[in-house]
Amino acid sequence: RTLVREYLSSDESGKWLLVIDNADDPDLFLGSNGKAGIEEYLPESEYGLVLLTTRSRQVAVQFAQSNIVDIEEMEPEEATLLLQKALAQGQTPQDEALVEDLLIRLTYLPLAITQAAAYLNQTKVPIRKYLGLLRGAEKDAVRLLGREFRDSTRYQNSHNAIATTWIISFDQILKSDPFAVDLLSFIACIEPKAIPQWIMPGSESEETELAIGILCSFSFLVRRGDDDMFDMHSLVHMATREWIQKQDRQDRVAHNAIRRLQKIFPSHDSANRKLWRECMPHAIRLLHDTQASNTEERYKLVVSVGKCMDTDRRFKEAIRCFEEVEAIEMLEHVVAVQRETLDEKDYSRLTSEHELARAYLADRRIKEAIEMLEHVVAIEAQIYAEDDPERVLSVALLADAYIQLESCNENMDSKSPVSDGDDQGHNKDTTMSRHASIERLIKAMSSMQI
Repeated sequence: RTLVREYLSSDESGKWLLVIDNADDPDLFLGSNGKAGIEEYLPESEYGLVLLTTRSRQVAVQFAQSNIVDIEEMEPEEATLLLQKALAQGQTPQDEALVEDLLIRLTYLPLAITQAAAYLNQTKVPIRKYLGLLRGAEKDAVRLLGREFRDSTRYQNSHNAIATTWIISFDQILKSDPFAVDLLSFIACIEPKAIPQWIMPGSESEETELAIGILCSFSFLVRRGDDDMFDMHSLVHMATREWIQKQDRQDRVAHNAIRRLQKIFPSHDSANRKLWRECMPHAIRLLHDTQASNTEERYKLVVSVGKCMDTDRRFKEAIRCFEEVEAIEMLEHVVAVQRETLDEKDYSRLTSEHELARAYLADRRIKEAIEMLEHVVAIEAQIYAEDDPERVLSVALLADAYIQLESCNENMDSKSPVSDGDDQGHNKDTTMSRHASIERLIKAMSSMQI
C-alpha cells in the first residue's frame, strides 16, 4: 500500500483515477485505536483523482469535506430500464402494471432490482409469483432477499444479497453508535412511513440528532424535505425486524417501544388531535404486534389510544381497544358521550350500546345488559327491516340474556333455604319472575315480527 501511494504521488505515474468502492466502515477507512486506516495510504497528485463511494456520511465528510455528491433514489423510468437490462432475453414481462408493482415493492433500490432479476433469470418463475413471495411472511421475504447471487459487475467475494449488505451495515452501526441501533430498533416496532421525530426516544437530544444523521447517511431513514418527518424503506424495516429477532432481542425492544409511546402519547383533548393522528398508526402497529404482552404500560397505551379514537369518532375501533383491556368503564364513557352527542337511532351509538351490553353479560351484570338490550331492540325495530342482521343479532343476545337471568334465578331457588310455609310463596314469586322474563322476550320478538 505504501508503494502504491508513493508511485501514484510521483510525476512519473501520469494521469490516473483511483476508485474506492463501498467504504462504509469508518474504522477501516479512517482508522481506530492507533491503527492507520485506508485514508493514510491514499496518494496525492495533481495528475490523479480519487473517487470514493460510501454510505457513511462520516467517511464522506472526512474524505471530501464539501465535495460530496448525494446519489438520489432512482426514478421509476431508470429502475424499469435497469430491470429490463438485467433480465435475460425472454424474461422481460409485458405487463407494465406488474413491473411497476415489483419496483415499488423493491423501493427502486438498484441492488434489490439486480438481485430480483438474477433470481428470475435463474428460476424462471413469473414476476407475479416472485411478488407473492415478497408479500408473504416477513421471514420468507427476508430469506429471499438474503440469497446470494453471481454479479459480474461487482467484486469477487463481495456480498450481493441486499439483506446481507444491510445486516453488515447494522453490525457496523452497532459498533460505532449503539444509540443509533436503539433508534433503528424502535422504528422496527412501528410503522415505517410518516415517522415524526417527536415520538423517537430522546427526540430533542443531540444524541438523537446524531443517530438520525447516521441512519440517514446509510439511507435507512429518509427525511421528508425540511420537516421533522421520516420514512424508512419497507424492505429495510423488514430486514431490521429479522435482524433483531435473530439476536433474540424482540421482546426487550418491543417493551422499550411500548414504554416510549405510552409516555409520550397525547391526551384525548381535541387540541392534541394533530399529534395523536401522527402517533396513532405507530401505536396501532405496535399494539397489534404485542398482543401477547400483558404489561401495565401496554394497558395504559391501549386505553389512551381508545380514548383518542373515541374523540375522533372512530367508535368501532375505540370499542375494540376497550374490549381488549376489558374496560367496561371506558365503554360506559363512550356510550355516555354518544348519548349526549348522537341521535338515539345513530348506527355508531347503537353499536356502542350493543357492545356495552355484551360486556355486561360477560361480566355477569345481566340485569344491566337486559336493560340496555331492550332499549337497543326497541330502537332497531323502528329503523331496520325484520330480517336485518343487526336486529337479529340484538334479539338473539337479548334472548341469551333472559336465559342467563332465568338460570341465575333457578340457582338462587335451589340454594335458598326456605320453610314449608314459605315455599309456596317463594315458588309463586319465582314463577311470576319467569313469566315476566318470558313476556319481555315475547314482546321483544313480536316487535321484530319474527
